[in-house]
Amino acid sequence: MNQANNNRGFCVITGLATCKAEHTLSQAEAALICKEKLVKENNIEGIKKENFIDAVYNNNTRIATRNLVVPPDSTPEELKVHQSFLNPYVYKDAESKSVGGNPLKVEKIDSGLDLATFPASPPKSPLLTCVAKKEKHSQLAAGKTIDQLQLDERFNLFEHYSKNLIIDASKRALKKANVDPKEIGEVVFVTNTGFHAPHLQQPLFEEVGISEDAILNNLMGMGCGGGISGLRLGYEHCLANPDRIVLLVVVDISSVHTTYKDTKLDVILHAIFSDGCAAAVMKYSPTEIPGKLCIDGQFSKFVPNTKDGIDVTFDAESVKCTLSKNLPNYIKQGLGGYVTDFLKNKHNMTDSEISHWSIHPGGTKILEAVQNAMGLSENDLQDSWNVLNEYGNMLAPSVMYVMEKLMERLETSRSIPNQLPEPEHGVAISFSPGVRVECIKFTYTPE
Repeated sequence: MNQANNNRGFCVITGLATCKAEHTLSQAEAALICKEKLVKENNIEGIKKENFIDAVYNNNTRIATRNLVVPPDSTPEELKVHQSFLNPYVYKDAESKSVGGNPLKVEKIDSGLDLATFPASPPKSPLLTCVAKKEKHSQLAAGKTIDQLQLDERFNLFEHYSKNLIIDASKRALKKANVDPKEIGEVVFVTNTGFHAPHLQQPLFEEVGISEDAILNNLMGMGCGGGISGLRLGYEHCLANPDRIVLLVVVDISSVHTTYKDTKLDVILHAIFSDGCAAAVMKYSPTEIPGKLCIDGQFSKFVPNTKDGIDVTFDAESVKCTLSKNLPNYIKQGLGGYVTDFLKNKHNMTDSEISHWSIHPGGTKILEAVQNAMGLSENDLQDSWNVLNEYGNMLAPSVMYVMEKLMERLETSRSIPNQLPEPEHGVAISFSPGVRVECIKFTYTPE
């Protein structure tokens, strides 16, 4: 068995589980309603109304997002919407592209906003039909429709819709780890899109069965970097307290913060973000455990002069996220050097020795920026591309979905008989507000 490079030991992920949000808002409906408000003015920040509508409803162009299911009472026109996908990142040209191995059509629109479209794909996640039907949240939000809600009412919806996700992901992670809930000594709870202490975390103690003596840590506002930040904290907690098992729970439901504003940004954000929940059980080990992801290093570093890269805040209505048009360039600027220095200085390794790259699936341009910064191919990031295509950007939980796909692939591999298995090295990376690079390094040894 390998000893950790820093002689501190390993934090082993003994159980990792994700779950689909099957009851939350459809980002497709949000993006569509925003679009309809925009075109009423006959102009979308310089985009001609007829061109935008043609692009949206053209049979070759896929509208809206990855986070929906088709409701049983959909009309034929609604079905066209629900069978569609829109990647809203802007391209500078209209050349044919390939993303994650999928052919991609790029259609030029007058103002320079290009629609990068994936082939039709079966919807994967949820729809709350009251959004499309403009029905009211009678008990949860004082009888208001979604566009009338204030921040506290959206937090109430988050609490309602997140409860079963939190319970399901936690129970399955514990089962995979073969750990009794009462053995958990510390909980790390991560979110960006809800706040109600202690109510959000109480299902872990009351229904999952975690002991009231377990330490509880709440981490909020780390944006898409929340999942890696939680894994970093779990790693440090395990090393500092070797006898303590940690449960990490990461949940974000962006759709409860749907607003129908007259800006292009709202259309784009509703088309990018989706909902998800993940949980991981983590424990200390002085050596690697074959067949498990074993964390043996971490870093967090801010890229200078990128304060505007990712901006997360809230107002009286909802949680807000603003992405700078320079975000991909900021990632290109800082990522490569930071990861290379970390591997060299902390692990005496080079980038070429990394076999597995689990990157936050923030969007097409984000993954392309990582590939360019690190000299990687689409195949190197295939797990990330697959999660982006199937789920969209679920904020903090997203990278844990990528790691789960990696684990599924690795579990099918076997070591060579009569030969001592060699550990494989990997990194997982995401990005928190401004542009702060969040990273863990891990090893995996085939069983």
